[in-house]
Amino acid sequence: MSRDRNVGLEGPDGYKVGRDPRKMSRQELEKLGHRPMSAGQALRARCVDCCGGNEGEVRLCPATDCPSWPFRMGSSLWKKSLSEEQLAAARARAAKLNEARQRARQKSFTGVVEEVPERDERISRATPDADDKKRHPEKAGGPSKTTGSGGPAVAKEDPDAT
Repeated sequence: MSRDRNVGLEGPDGYKVGRDPRKMSRQELEKLGHRPMSAGQALRARCVDCCGGNEGEVRLCPATDCPSWPFRMGSSLWKKSLSEEQLAAARARAAKLNEARQRARQKSFTGVVEEVPERDERISRATPDADDKKRHPEKAGGPSKTTGSGGPAVAKEDPDAT
């Protein structure tokens, strides 16, 4: 994993210690061979490394006293589960948002703007206004830059060519 190991080390008189990664730039971390990942992905990667790169061995790991052992499959078992009430409320919110999205899609080009529940206001759409037609004439059916006629670009024959 290490490419330029000295980037991650510091210390006087040749005695090197690891730098605080919170004070390193993204470029420095990438120079060391690290890539962005979640803490769970990092734990999983460490387990795969410990098992000699064999992902199948991670599942069979007998090191039950290792702090990473409960996380070796890539998920946390310590997360608090949602109650049935919380699950029902989340399902109801999702169903309400999905219905609003479907209505917005059906009315997207009719010019009708519909209020979308709660925070998801990005769903409501209206027909393109005059500003949209100026910025995107090809969508509005106006002249395009290629032909000036609004239609597809067609190669014209040159009458003078022999």
